[in-house]
Amino acid sequence: MSADDQLLAAARRRLTGQVALAVSAAILMVVSVAYVIVSYEQRQDVDRQLRSAAARAEDVDDPPDGITLFLRQAGEPLQASHGAPANLADLASIDATARDGVTRSTQHRLGQGDTYKMITVRRDGLIIQTAFDLSDLNRQTDRLLLGLGFAGVSGAGAVLMVSITVGRRAVAPLRDALGRQRQFVADAAHELRTPLTLLHTRAQVFERAAGKAGVPALAAEAGEIVADSRRLADIVEDLLVSAELAHSPGRRTPVDLGRVAHEVAATARAYAAELGVTLTVTVADLAAGRAMPAEADRRAVVLGAEPALRRAVSALLDNALGHTQSDGSVTITVTPANPSGVVTLRITDTGQGLEPTAADDLFTRFHRGQQVGDRRRFGLGLALVQEIAANHGGTVTAAGAVGRGATFTLSLPAAGEHDSPSAAAQARFTYGRHSHA
Repeated sequence: MSADDQLLAAARRRLTGQVALAVSAAILMVVSVAYVIVSYEQRQDVDRQLRSAAARAEDVDDPPDGITLFLRQAGEPLQASHGAPANLADLASIDATARDGVTRSTQHRLGQGDTYKMITVRRDGLIIQTAFDLSDLNRQTDRLLLGLGFAGVSGAGAVLMVSITVGRRAVAPLRDALGRQRQFVADAAHELRTPLTLLHTRAQVFERAAGKAGVPALAAEAGEIVADSRRLADIVEDLLVSAELAHSPGRRTPVDLGRVAHEVAATARAYAAELGVTLTVTVADLAAGRAMPAEADRRAVVLGAEPALRRAVSALLDNALGHTQSDGSVTITVTPANPSGVVTLRITDTGQGLEPTAADDLFTRFHRGQQVGDRRRFGLGLALVQEIAANHGGTVTAAGAVGRGATFTLSLPAAGEHDSPSAAAQARFTYGRHSHA
């Protein structure tokens, strides 16, 4: 899966989750409000029935349906309607209301678990208590809750399906836009390659001609054009590699990272000499003077796209050289696979260093650190390195301190045994004890 696909998949999951969560929360709120309102109205209706029965009752012979009556006059025994459960009367409330005349609303639970809502009033010296069995009402409320819960769960399932559909449809235009953007970048970068190469060549010819003609000022300006055209070509190459990674993430072959480091350093030798910077390349085990066993053919082999990895190493080296003053040094160290199966390439310089807290910002597109000399930087190289590392299942980190240099570490998974280059292919490149580029 390419970086773009991973980005889109993450966006789709977030959007699906957010939509599902929002709608589910709305459904839960509606269900809860409906349950509370219905339950409240049911109990209010029971309360109204009890108060109405207490206001009209003259005796206990003909109570309203579902209501039990208790009456007591001063000096007479308590009367109960026919079929009233034993011990149902709330004698404490009857006595209290007889004394102070305050209407009381209580609930009374019998031994078998039935719950009754009770209203006790005093009217013209007559104490009236009405009772309503809440058992049926509670069962209805439980069925209502069960029904609402089932509806909510069913609705949540439907919402999830709808959210998945909405997420896919919402991300589809973004996928198309990213595809068009990548295609445009690749096409534009490809088309710019030839004219930039011609421009760079002509600028070099013009620089040499101006020098031979004895016009140093004109030769200096031509040199600036050569440098600018080279930087522009590098930017176009970065864009092209980035687009290629997005379109063809699956092209992987065994790549010896040590060999790539030596070859990249060899191409940068003249530029390092021009800057007055010492450039050194080492492979950790060989630098320590230890003999390499036969199985060490896989020592620094990773599975990846060699042009992209070469570009990543080149960008890291270019960054180190660009931030190292004259008489400084840059060291590339390749460490074979450790027990965790990770191959590392470290580029350490003695340049101006960096703020540790700003290390992550260095990999942001178009971020520019402090400049060294007059060379302009555009903030694309390190962002491309991070993209290449992530596309290969690895990481790139930066460490250092202001005035004490910096170290960039590229960590990549080592290739499996069956992915290693053949012995013949390994024989075409031989490491020395240490190598200076």
